[in-house]
Amino acid sequence: MDRNDFSAMSDCAGSAGELAIPAGTTVITEHAFWRRNDITSVVIPAGVTKIGKEAFAYSHGIERVVLPESLEEIGERAFAGLESLKTIVLPRGLKTMGEGAFCGCFALEEIEIPAGVSDLEAATFWRCGSLRRVLLPDGLKWIGTKAFMGCEALESLEIPRSVKNVGIEICGSCFGLKRVAIPCDPGVEMFKSCYRLESIEVADGAKKIWRMAFNSCSRLTRISIPNTVKEIESLAFGRCPSLKTIEFRGTMEEWRHVCRPLDWDKNVYTDERYPDRIDVQNAIEATCGYTIYCTDGTVSEEGTETRYPEGKKP
Repeated sequence: MDRNDFSAMSDCAGSAGELAIPAGTTVITEHAFWRRNDITSVVIPAGVTKIGKEAFAYSHGIERVVLPESLEEIGERAFAGLESLKTIVLPRGLKTMGEGAFCGCFALEEIEIPAGVSDLEAATFWRCGSLRRVLLPDGLKWIGTKAFMGCEALESLEIPRSVKNVGIEICGSCFGLKRVAIPCDPGVEMFKSCYRLESIEVADGAKKIWRMAFNSCSRLTRISIPNTVKEIESLAFGRCPSLKTIEFRGTMEEWRHVCRPLDWDKNVYTDERYPDRIDVQNAIEATCGYTIYCTDGTVSEEGTETRYPEGKKP
């Protein structure tokens, strides 16, 4: 081990639960302070560039963490389960945060992601139930699976236009989410069970609305879809009983050529492409009562037909 790597030592906690990490340390190794419930405050000295996997994970008493500007990497679940942590300032030089870096930090209220971070990994803020404010940088390219899932206090989220791809259910069960900007294709289960989401505008250039993207958004009344969207997958708008308006920013003819299976607006699978998921008994259940407004007229949901992407018809 490098002499500047810092591992857990029984005499490192200072008075009143303060953790004193020696100057000259450059790396805090994985599990260094894992489940140390005697620690309440952590000040990491200048010169530290990396915090290892689960270094402070599940140390439930930690309320305060100060990070140095030298820090470049935060490992997987490094601060996971810090139930008492309310605020933390990420340094401008940070480049990488591992999966689940802050998952389960129930008291965390706000976070700003530095400009040097290009990928937000899976479950980074999963189940941060008090998180109400998130600032994402221009230049962010990827948001991983369940990155904000279960952030119940989050009311709005501005996803930068630089984001081109997202994982599964990135905002699933964000029960307080009311407003969101979507610059990319709405991903699989992206906003599933976001009960307070009322209106959505999908940005020009999006090509596909993925499976169950807005499923169970019970208060969703309006969505605006660009004519660049060529496919809508199964159950994308299932269990959206309040949906009244679908604005399609294209012509009726363009809408008719949007590939969509029979169950794109259903509550259960009825599409023969998914024979193992078909629920014939409940197939009648569907989101209904909406009108599709195109630039040259309106289309009722009645009579919509199954349209398969080229080469995918069974």
